[in-house]
Amino acid sequence: MLLLKESAAAVEGRLRCGEAPARGVRVKLWPDEMGTLVDKTLDQAWSDAEGMFRISGPTLEGSTGSDVPGIFKIYHDCGDGEKVGQRVFQLRIPEKYINPGKDVEKVFNLGTLNLEIVPHNEERSDRED
Repeated sequence: MLLLKESAAAVEGRLRCGEAPARGVRVKLWPDEMGTLVDKTLDQAWSDAEGMFRISGPTLEGSTGSDVPGIFKIYHDCGDGEKVGQRVFQLRIPEKYINPGKDVEKVFNLGTLNLEIVPHNEERSDRED
C-alpha cells in the first residue's frame, strides 16, 4: 500500500495571446504528469481581464519522502482559429516550490507567458479534463 503525505504548491503569472491579455484561460494543478497516481485535478482557476492568475493547492509526497511532481496545465484557444477543443500543455513546477504540509510558503512565479508559443508536449482537449 502506498502511503502519501501532504504537500502544497502555488503558481502565479500573466498569460498573453500575442499583444493582448489572455482572459478566461483555465489553469489546473495536477499531482503528476499523466494523472496515473491520482486521477483528479487538485485545483483550477481562470485568468482575469489582465491575463493574471494564481492557483494553489495540495500536491502529494510519496511514502519514500520523494515528491510527486506538481504539474501545472494551461487550457487555451490562443492562435487556434475555429478548431474543436483547446490547446493544452503542461509545465512541471520546480521541486523547490513544492512545500511540505498544507501551507504554501514559496510561490512559483511563471512570469509572463505568450500562449502563441507551441511547446513540444502540447496536447488537444475536446472534453472537460
